[in-house]
Amino acid sequence: EPEIGRPEFIIVELTPHSIDSQALLQRVTTVTCGAVCLFLGNVREFTGAQQTVDLVYEAYPKMAEKVLRQICEEAASRWPIPRIGVIHRLGLVPLGEASIALAVATPHRQASFEACSWMMDEIKKRVPIWKQEHYLDGDSDWVQGHALCSHGPVSYDDDPIPESHKHCKHY
Repeated sequence: EPEIGRPEFIIVELTPHSIDSQALLQRVTTVTCGAVCLFLGNVREFTGAQQTVDLVYEAYPKMAEKVLRQICEEAASRWPIPRIGVIHRLGLVPLGEASIALAVATPHRQASFEACSWMMDEIKKRVPIWKQEHYLDGDSDWVQGHALCSHGPVSYDDDPIPESHKHCKHY
C-alpha cells in the first residue's frame, strides 16, 4: 500500500489549452489505489449579480509551478498519495470550461476527498495566479487572489473580515 510522503510522481502544468480531465485521470490512476478524486473548477455564469462571459488568468509561471509543486508535496506528506496532478489554465477561459483540474489517487476514498479539498484551499491561498472576470455588460474586474493581496495572507473563511482587508475586492 502507498506510504505517506513517498509519491511516485507529481504532475504540475500551466496551459493555455482546454484541460483534458480524462487524460489527467488516466495519468494518476494506479492499481495500488482504490480512490481517485477529481476536482474541476469551471467558469460559472454568475458572480453575485454580475453575468460572466469568460475569465482571463495570468500568472508568474515559474513561481506558480513551484508553489503548486510544494502544495502537492505537502499533500503527499499528509496522506498516502502515490500519484497527484494539477493543471491550471492561463489566458482566456470560456464559460463552462475548466480553469483548474486536480486529481489525487489514494488507497481509500476519505483520504482522497480530504487531500483534494485541502489542496484546493491551499492553491487559492498561495499560488500567484491572477483572475480577470469579463461581464456581459462589457465591464471587467481583476479579482484579487488570496496569495496576491498586498495586505497580507487572507482566507475566505476569515470571520469577521480582518480590518486590513475590509476594502479588498476578494471579500
